Amino acid sequence: MLLENDIDAYLNSLPDNIERIDISHRKLKSIPSLQRFYNLRRLSCHSNELTSLPDLVCNTLLEELYCDHNFLTCLPNLSKSINTLYCNNNFLTTLPALHEFPRLEWLECAANCLKSLPEMSESSLICLNCKSNQLKCLPALPNSLCYLICSQNTFRTLPPLPPSLRLLFCVGMGLTSLPTLNQCSKLDRLSCDENWFTELPELPEKLQMLTCRRNRITNLPILKTNLQELFCDENPLPPKMIFEGCVTELQKDVFNKMSRCIERVKYLIMCLKCKRRLRDWLYWKVRWPRVQKDYHPDQLLKALEADDDIDVALNLWC
Repeated sequence: MLLENDIDAYLNSLPDNIERIDISHRKLKSIPSLQRFYNLRRLSCHSNELTSLPDLVCNTLLEELYCDHNFLTCLPNLSKSINTLYCNNNFLTTLPALHEFPRLEWLECAANCLKSLPEMSESSLICLNCKSNQLKCLPALPNSLCYLICSQNTFRTLPPLPPSLRLLFCVGMGLTSLPTLNQCSKLDRLSCDENWFTELPELPEKLQMLTCRRNRITNLPILKTNLQELFCDENPLPPKMIFEGCVTELQKDVFNKMSRCIERVKYLIMCLKCKRRLRDWLYWKVRWPRVQKDYHPDQLLKALEADDDIDVALNLWC
């Protein structure tokens, strides 16, 4: 295992043209300059005890930086070529201006101390994970965004969602409503548990998974035929979950399958109860009278009369 005292020796042993450096899980508190690694494309230094990183602006080919699970309070100057940035589980209070990184597509900044995010409408982001921060709102989202995870923040409304969105997780935020989803024709996964919704907007056609547990929903919208997973427990929904005007063939099929499953369980329980009762009835009505008859002392006397050998008689009686 690479020790903190060995970091200089380890880095000095690497060639200048190395493309990947992985110094994760080493309990490092600092990293020396990496400027000489002109060909560096990926740096992994996650799961250490780092409070700062060296300047990376000179590593002009750097595309991926994994510095999550450290003690960072700010990020260093980064190369403009950065494409993937994992800085989650730190103590960051700000992020650099995203428009300065035209190639940045994947940003994981969850579990920090962020109260706001930089403007990103002109960025090339595909994935944004900013859950478990202290965000008061989200900025306008880029049209390229496909994956948005913003759970466990404090804002009460979401901005308009881009049409490219495929996944939206907004759990445990106190939202009272969702923006319209009609334009999100590619959305296939929606998780909005633990909010204050009383209803949901019209769902997109391609939605495959919907979870809306622990809300205040009293009625569901029309469920599309592509929907494969639905989790809506702990809502004040009617017991049978069948609602006038919003029952599709898919819903009917799902509810019928659930009903058949419940009936099978009930039938199994009844069978087990009946089996137990039948077994008890057979024992007391059929077997017990025979036991009383076969093992009555009179039967032993008959056996002794038939054979003087007491051992044989006992074997016949028992």
